[in-house]
Amino acid sequence: MPGPIQLFKNSLAIVSANFFLFLSILFIPIVVSFLTALFAPNKATGIMITSESIVYVVLMFIYVVLSVLMTVALILAINDNSITAKEAYRRAWPYFWRYIGLSLLMSIIMMVGFLLLIIPGIILSVWFAFATFVLVLENGAIVESLKKSREYTRGKWWAIFGRLIAMSVFVLLLSMLISTISVFLPNHVVTEALVTALTVLLTPIAVVYVYLLYKEVKTLPATTPEASVSFSPNSVA
Repeated sequence: MPGPIQLFKNSLAIVSANFFLFLSILFIPIVVSFLTALFAPNKATGIMITSESIVYVVLMFIYVVLSVLMTVALILAINDNSITAKEAYRRAWPYFWRYIGLSLLMSIIMMVGFLLLIIPGIILSVWFAFATFVLVLENGAIVESLKKSREYTRGKWWAIFGRLIAMSVFVLLLSMLISTISVFLPNHVVTEALVTALTVLLTPIAVVYVYLLYKEVKTLPATTPEASVSFSPNSVA
């Protein structure tokens, strides 16, 4: 199994090679996020006029819908980079409600896991890390997607956990850098919109990274002993 550094390199290579395709998929959500920030409540007072509040709520709803479709469309485009952004969104629609259902079920399960103890929540997070990919790329039902994701992680939990942590740290550091840069920008509305847009642009890297990990673990037998899966940065088990 490739180490995190190799996964990052492969992810960046794929994003670079398909930059305009991914940017096309991200473009509308970025625009909507910018408009949403323009109509957001004033942080100092929290006051909004009625017309602005209506526009804000509508834009937030549109952004949530687009975020779901964007995630599915990205997965489809990563798996088949010959399609256009329009086609990716068209193909994403049939998965919309199943994605919502899967997200809600996973949120409930995770919440229960973290409420009981932190460790069960972490274990569940790794088990279900690939559920969305199973749902979209294998056309899985909601519960079936969770079960298959669990099977893919069997015998590889620590290796997957380490690689997911590495990805999370990478995204966190880039987000912190973006937030630091935003401090020096004068207009808070533009700043918030810029931070949102740049954060959204990190999405393809993270999605490709997990996609590559998903494709890798699918090919490995579930009985692979944990000890045989090395986690050195550039290791290939």
